[in-house]
Amino acid sequence: MPKRRICIVGSHSTGKTTLAKALSTRLKIPFPDKDSVKNFTKKNIQKTKHFDQLSKDETWEVQTDFLEEIIKLTEKKTAFVSDFSGFTWESYNDYFLGKDYLNKIPDYKTYQEKCRESLKCFDYIFYLPPEIPLIPNGFRPTSNKIRLEIDKLIQNYLKRTKTKYITLKGSVEDRVQQAQDIIQTQQKKNIPQNHEHPALSVL
Repeated sequence: MPKRRICIVGSHSTGKTTLAKALSTRLKIPFPDKDSVKNFTKKNIQKTKHFDQLSKDETWEVQTDFLEEIIKLTEKKTAFVSDFSGFTWESYNDYFLGKDYLNKIPDYKTYQEKCRESLKCFDYIFYLPPEIPLIPNGFRPTSNKIRLEIDKLIQNYLKRTKTKYITLKGSVEDRVQQAQDIIQTQQKKNIPQNHEHPALSVL
């Protein structure tokens, strides 16, 4: 199977990490689990805090550091599956930081440009809707209302930027099989690896 870069997007507790690990195993491509949001934040900020308990400055620090991590991955030009992305962080920024805070950041427009540029490296963007129960993990926000509001922001971002993506639904195995079928179908048709082909449509 040709090298592929896969980005899994969605609000928290939608099964992104679980799916990323399963696809990594099925497709035999790396998943940078060591760079997960929870591990990264607890190591670099505060071990005892939930994400929604971070100060605005701490939240912004996490966001900018994580964007640099995804940029480093894309620069290696190797296949991988990721459960985080720059534009997902833009949605969290809008919710947790707010426009007043963001507008005061001198280089925020540069950050936004980097977020959107980072999307171009992915061959596939799979979106997961919040269809499974929210499971607390000691870090992510525990409010389902927040999860749904973040999901709306993510969907609005995808539509506003005309980003090509595919929605996956069902159990973990269902999602893995759907993703694999889509990738294999594209390969058989010899469709170029970019976001301008019919296999990737906004769903």
